Amino acid sequence: MPEQQSSRESEPVQRFRAILERYYRRDPAAERQAANRLVDQYNAKLQEADERLPAERTRLEAERETLNRLIQEIQRLDERLKQSRPSDSATSEAVAAYNAEVLSRNAQVEQVQKRQADHEAKAATFQESVRKFEEEADALKGRIDRMRAETDAWLQDWRQWQASKQDLAFFRELNRTYAQLCGSSAGMVLEAAQESPRADFLAMRRELGQWAARQQAGQKNGLMILPAVLCGREECHLIVDTGAQIVTIPRSLVEVLKLTDRLGEDVEVIGAGGISIRGPKLDLPRISVLGSQAEHVEAVVLDEPGPGVDGCLGLSFLDRFDWQIERKEQPRLILRPK
Repeated sequence: MPEQQSSRESEPVQRFRAILERYYRRDPAAERQAANRLVDQYNAKLQEADERLPAERTRLEAERETLNRLIQEIQRLDERLKQSRPSDSATSEAVAAYNAEVLSRNAQVEQVQKRQADHEAKAATFQESVRKFEEEADALKGRIDRMRAETDAWLQDWRQWQASKQDLAFFRELNRTYAQLCGSSAGMVLEAAQESPRADFLAMRRELGQWAARQQAGQKNGLMILPAVLCGREECHLIVDTGAQIVTIPRSLVEVLKLTDRLGEDVEVIGAGGISIRGPKLDLPRISVLGSQAEHVEAVVLDEPGPGVDGCLGLSFLDRFDWQIERKEQPRLILRPK
């Protein structure tokens, strides 16, 4: 019976992992950089060809012209020898002179044939280098085109995924499934096992939080997403926004932390961006951020604001400290005891 239950629990793990692989484990910026490096290689290869191949072709053409002139000289010599062929009555001196010219002509022919064979070998080598260059350039261009097409197709898929709000729906479903698993007796039994479904969901939540933090770091808008630990045991990722009055966390984490009996009445607070929101009030026993800890922190239970982001780290936590946001290339939260 336990084996069948483990098999059923592995199915959602596999499904969520497949979505992570499809949408969150690719780095389009790195893929574009890789494609750009290939473009640089392609351009360098073209430049090398532009510098080398025309010069080699010019040298071969000059050699060919020289060979043609030598062949023409031999043809003229052959015509002259044909006309000056000694008759039967010619003197021995005339015959000897003619034979000497024939020997000289034959020596020239031999030299031209050697040079012609050498030229043909060079021409064959040149043609092979041109063929190889064209083959390598075409292969490189094919790789670039495929990489760009694959990245463009993925980006289009990703934008559609975001536009239809499936990214947030996915994260909320993952959190609900995680909460259900933590609330089941099977989940509690498997909690200590490294390969348990609960460990898998913890790892996926952490991966999504880290992904969200990287995405936010690239926005250059002064906001940041930080890991936090709730009640000394549950990791989450919260967006720091000094415009938010209060800490928020989702109901799924309330269930994981077994704090549903602490939920109070609905209250209206001003959230990030000045938006008025309502949700049940909660006294969070403990929050730790960057090694600083606060107890009995006022919070409100709201849905997750974005994929990988569990909630907001608002002033109900920050004002427990002498806090400062250091703004350099990347903002940094500094918390000092009051």
